[in-house]
Amino acid sequence: MTHRTFPHPPPCINNLRFYRHQAGLTQEQIAFALGFSTTAHISEWENGKRQPTLTTAMRLAQLLDTYVEHLFPLHWNAARVSLGPIPPRRVSMRL
Repeated sequence: MTHRTFPHPPPCINNLRFYRHQAGLTQEQIAFALGFSTTAHISEWENGKRQPTLTTAMRLAQLLDTYVEHLFPLHWNAARVSLGPIPPRRVSMRL
Protein backbone atom coordinates (compact mmCIF):
# COMPACT_ATOMS: atom_id res chain seq x y z
CA MET A 1 0.00 0.00 0.00
CA THR A 2 1.47 3.34 -0.99
CA HIS A 3 0.52 6.37 1.00
CA ARG A 4 0.01 9.85 -0.34
CA THR A 5 2.53 12.47 0.70
CA PHE A 6 1.09 15.68 2.12
CA PRO A 7 2.75 18.78 3.54
CA HIS A 8 3.38 18.36 7.24
CA PRO A 9 0.47 19.50 9.41
CA PRO A 10 0.99 22.00 12.21
CA PRO A 11 1.66 20.43 15.63
CA CYS A 12 -1.54 19.76 17.57
CA ILE A 13 -3.31 17.06 19.58
CA ASN A 14 -4.08 15.12 16.42
CA ASN A 15 -3.99 15.56 12.69
CA LEU A 16 -7.32 13.96 11.89
CA ARG A 17 -8.94 17.14 10.54
CA PHE A 18 -5.86 17.96 8.45
CA TYR A 19 -5.76 14.55 6.75
CA ARG A 20 -9.56 14.49 6.34
CA HIS A 21 -9.41 17.83 4.51
CA GLN A 22 -6.47 16.64 2.42
CA ALA A 23 -8.53 13.60 1.38
CA GLY A 24 -11.48 15.85 0.51
CA LEU A 25 -13.83 14.07 2.91
CA THR A 26 -16.47 15.46 5.23
CA GLN A 27 -17.15 14.36 8.80
CA GLU A 28 -20.39 12.86 7.50
CA GLN A 29 -18.51 10.71 4.97
CA ILE A 30 -16.06 9.50 7.61
CA ALA A 31 -18.89 8.73 10.04
CA PHE A 32 -20.76 6.77 7.35
CA ALA A 33 -17.64 4.81 6.37
CA LEU A 34 -17.05 3.88 10.03
CA GLY A 35 -20.69 2.92 10.59
CA PHE A 36 -21.67 5.84 12.85
CA SER A 37 -25.08 7.48 12.46
CA THR A 38 -23.84 10.97 13.48
CA THR A 39 -20.63 12.98 13.27
CA ALA A 40 -20.37 13.41 17.05
CA HIS A 41 -17.46 10.97 17.47
CA ILE A 42 -15.50 12.42 14.56
CA SER A 43 -15.95 15.96 15.92
CA GLU A 44 -14.86 14.90 19.41
CA TRP A 45 -11.78 13.13 18.01
CA GLU A 46 -10.82 16.13 15.88
CA ASN A 47 -11.19 18.45 18.87
CA GLY A 48 -9.18 16.18 21.18
CA LYS A 49 -12.12 15.54 23.51
CA ARG A 50 -12.04 11.78 22.94
CA GLN A 51 -9.75 9.21 21.38
CA PRO A 52 -10.84 6.51 18.98
CA THR A 53 -10.12 2.89 19.80
CA LEU A 54 -7.00 1.44 18.22
CA THR A 55 -9.13 -0.49 15.73
CA THR A 56 -10.99 2.67 14.73
CA ALA A 57 -7.73 4.64 14.49
CA MET A 58 -6.41 1.97 12.14
CA ARG A 59 -9.58 2.18 10.03
CA LEU A 60 -9.24 5.98 9.93
CA ALA A 61 -5.66 5.65 8.75
CA GLN A 62 -6.81 3.34 5.96
CA LEU A 63 -9.63 5.68 4.93
CA LEU A 64 -7.29 8.67 4.89
CA ASP A 65 -4.41 6.77 3.26
CA THR A 66 -1.90 7.50 6.01
CA TYR A 67 -0.52 5.95 9.20
CA VAL A 68 -1.96 5.95 12.72
CA GLU A 69 1.20 7.65 14.02
CA HIS A 70 0.59 10.52 11.56
CA LEU A 71 -3.02 10.95 12.67
CA PHE A 72 -2.33 10.83 16.41
CA PRO A 73 1.37 11.67 16.89
CA LEU A 74 1.20 12.73 20.54
CA HIS A 75 -0.62 9.56 21.59
CA TRP A 76 1.67 7.45 19.43
CA ASN A 77 4.81 8.95 20.98
CA ALA A 78 3.39 8.68 24.51
CA ALA A 79 2.69 4.97 23.91
CA ARG A 80 6.23 4.42 22.57
CA VAL A 81 7.77 6.16 25.59
CA SER A 82 5.64 4.21 28.05
CA LEU A 83 6.72 0.92 26.46
CA GLY A 84 10.39 1.76 26.84
CA PRO A 85 13.16 0.35 24.68
CA ILE A 86 12.71 -3.08 23.21
CA PRO A 87 15.30 -5.41 24.74
CA PRO A 88 17.59 -7.22 22.30
CA ARG A 89 16.52 -10.72 21.44
CA ARG A 90 18.72 -13.51 22.70
CA VAL A 91 19.82 -15.95 20.10
CA SER A 92 20.81 -19.39 21.29
CA MET A 93 23.42 -21.22 19.30
CA ARG A 94 22.45 -24.84 19.65
CA LEU A 95 24.22 -27.40 17.57
